[in-house]
Amino acid sequence: MLSLNGAYGFNFAPYTYDGRLGPDEKSYLPGYEKKSFIMNNFYYKGTADISFRFSPNLTMGITGGYADYLYDEEKSITKGIIAGVSVRKIFDTRKRPNKIEIDLLQEDSLYPLFSFAYKSVPFAFTYVTNRNNAEIKDITVSFRADNYTSSAFKCKSIPILRKNKSAEIPITGDFSNALSTFTEDGMFNAELIIEYTLLGKKMTEVKEVVINTYKRNAFSWSDPNAIASLISPNDATVLEFTKGIIGIARDNNHTGINQNLESSMALFEALNTYGIIYEKDTLTPYDETHIDLDEIDTIQFPFQTINFKSGDCDDLAVLFSAMLSSVGIKSSIVFLPDDVVVGVNLNTSGKAASKLFSSLDRLIEIDGEIYLPLSMKSLKLGYYKAWSKALEEIYSAENADTVILEEAWKSYQSLGMTEKAFLENINADKLRSRISAAYQNYQLYELVPLGKSLIKTYNENPTDENSNSVGMFYLRMGDYKNAKKWFGLGAAHNNISSLSNMGNIHLLEKEYNQAEIYFRKVLQLKPEHSGAKQGLERLKNQRGK
Repeated sequence: MLSLNGAYGFNFAPYTYDGRLGPDEKSYLPGYEKKSFIMNNFYYKGTADISFRFSPNLTMGITGGYADYLYDEEKSITKGIIAGVSVRKIFDTRKRPNKIEIDLLQEDSLYPLFSFAYKSVPFAFTYVTNRNNAEIKDITVSFRADNYTSSAFKCKSIPILRKNKSAEIPITGDFSNALSTFTEDGMFNAELIIEYTLLGKKMTEVKEVVINTYKRNAFSWSDPNAIASLISPNDATVLEFTKGIIGIARDNNHTGINQNLESSMALFEALNTYGIIYEKDTLTPYDETHIDLDEIDTIQFPFQTINFKSGDCDDLAVLFSAMLSSVGIKSSIVFLPDDVVVGVNLNTSGKAASKLFSSLDRLIEIDGEIYLPLSMKSLKLGYYKAWSKALEEIYSAENADTVILEEAWKSYQSLGMTEKAFLENINADKLRSRISAAYQNYQLYELVPLGKSLIKTYNENPTDENSNSVGMFYLRMGDYKNAKKWFGLGAAHNNISSLSNMGNIHLLEKEYNQAEIYFRKVLQLKPEHSGAKQGLERLKNQRGK
């Protein structure tokens, strides 16, 4: 280390002048005598120091410079070049086992539901102070907590921290699913590992800390996307629950209907059939807690809602979204002032959807995709009324937070619950009856108005495409006779879609020879037509039974 120094000041000191001694060196020459007086005047000096630190307690250096102590205006009592060597050794008699001070600040407890997000979002801060006798370099802080973390997670590195200086470091962690064991608010022990280099030597110090955590159901509405942490497509309880429901629904599938629409009907009505009801949470009601970011809400996991057979609208939204995900249906969740709406992704285009509903106003579009919305608060009213209620609420809401589950999972992984609910057998006959009623409402309020519009369009413009659309309407209504009549108009003109649909409807009626004639006709006109190839394959399988 190099330093430059300068000084200017006033000095005084006793001074004795011996005069000149004679040859015997014992007596003064004539005119000379011994004199004593006080000398005082100004002085100045400048020096340069170079020092080398060999350890925190040992420093050696050399000094060189020039000094001049003035006697009067014409001469100096002494002046010239000065130089020296210095050795500095510090003997520290105090016991200081930890020369790095570490203070942890955790302003809010952990949310187990946010555990995945804590890899990038800090849950606490530590203040590191260097109490060594030299600067430290390459400081790295890591966090670990036994079973509660997957590994010692590196939080942040800083290049240098000078003596007696402090630095703030955000604490992040790679938490495991062990946080889900906290059924109530609690705490656990953890460690901060500080690694650094001091004068070329690598050092490590460990600080034990205590981390506070909320219970696993605690939820903050600061980021609604965190709702994804409660939902998993692989939830064991949900998979078992939906497996039987879809099996029952498959026995009563309707031809020509959007599969996601029909599956969502079955899943929604299964909640009613099973006896699950909407019930406002009296302790942390959704309509109050979600608008106050300082409030802590409590949201149930799917297995809990199934066990309790009740839940607030956010609890029901979590369960229903998990059910949709378990059968491969994407969903969105719309948070309204006093209701939560789940959007069923129909996996179709707007043009295709216009042939399934009385109006596209009956659906909502989110990021270019078509969703059918369902009000969780209106669960007991059934599928169609819950659908209509959701639309009414969405169109009247001034603002709403929308979460697309597939996107939310990128930031908030599911907590991965291993607990399961005790499942009762669902009443299959009652479920079939409810699904049938839901489909009849869809036919009455969506397909019938749509059919009238399609017939009107055909009368105004009698094309093969328009006649085929009318045929599809009757097919969805289950009226095969009229469907064949309208498909036949286009088939007479060798319209590919009409020919293929005629083959399908004959196959449904087990008129195999007629079905084969139409499928082969399609392949003559368009050899690569996948629908006709699949039709012949189904025909072959059904004939073989």
